[in-house]
Amino acid sequence: MKIDGLPGTTRYTVTESDNSGYRVSSSGADGEILPGVERTASFNNYRGGSGGGGGSTPDPKPQEEPTPDDSLPQTGQNWMLPFLLAAAGGALVATGTWMSRRKGRKHDDP
Repeated sequence: MKIDGLPGTTRYTVTESDNSGYRVSSSGADGEILPGVERTASFNNYRGGSGGGGGSTPDPKPQEEPTPDDSLPQTGQNWMLPFLLAAAGGALVATGTWMSRRKGRKHDDP
């Protein structure tokens, strides 16, 4: 869920209901939203292992929130190369057309 347009500094609390039989761990479930800062709340529901193993599986390790890293390289399409190739192709077509017409005029002259 995403909520936009909150005023200045806003406190929040996110809860999860109907989790009977599950052990719930959360990250970022409450806090304060500052202007221009995006916050994320996540929940993990864990239910002990079942089957013939006897005992339960330990709780999974909670995941840490990713932090933005400005040192990562840019990904995605870089449009400079396709633009340059298209421009070079257009220049070659124009040159070929010009040379063809020029050559055609020379043969028509007596």
